[in-house]
Amino acid sequence: MKEQRKKIIILGGYGAVGSRICAEIARIPYVECVIAGRNPKRARRLAKSMSASTLRIDIDNRELVEQELADAFLVINAAAPFQKQSLTVARFCAKSGVHYIDLADDRSFVNGVLRLNAQAKRSGSLLVTGASSMPAIATVLVDSLAGYFDKINEVRVFAVGGNQVPNGRASAYSLLSKIGGTMRSKRRGRWREMSCWTEPRKVDF
Repeated sequence: MKEQRKKIIILGGYGAVGSRICAEIARIPYVECVIAGRNPKRARRLAKSMSASTLRIDIDNRELVEQELADAFLVINAAAPFQKQSLTVARFCAKSGVHYIDLADDRSFVNGVLRLNAQAKRSGSLLVTGASSMPAIATVLVDSLAGYFDKINEVRVFAVGGNQVPNGRASAYSLLSKIGGTMRSKRRGRWREMSCWTEPRKVDF
């Protein structure tokens, strides 16, 4: 008996990061890779280069999300920017037992997904949020290095855009949207409000 293929839908799958995710998933046996987003032309162009199908979807349309994602095994949300994105997809997955991963780098969005965890546990779905360079990769690096020190007083994270990485509009929006905004930062053991992009410094890598 032939094993049924599991459907993995990648939202924003034709973007700078999403396209790389699609390329890897399309190689997995018994998986149906679906490149999804608002731009069917871009999705079809990418699908021609790999074993993948396409799906046109508006992730803010609740009815469309419930209809098109109902038979998915896993939804990967790479449809950045996340700063103004609704939780429609994450909410659907949490209540429907569909596994979910996003690449969010926005704190309020990540916190919103975390609040869905209890519902996701009841439905049997796994929710993974913030699986981006920050906080995910930064946290893994800190965790892997923590054992080398007796005590850690402070962790500072700096991110730069690599000159070999194809950064799209979403990446630029994510970075620049923080200008003039405020965020909580822990300095010397105390939380404080700080304005983004107001404390420039030179960092040698």
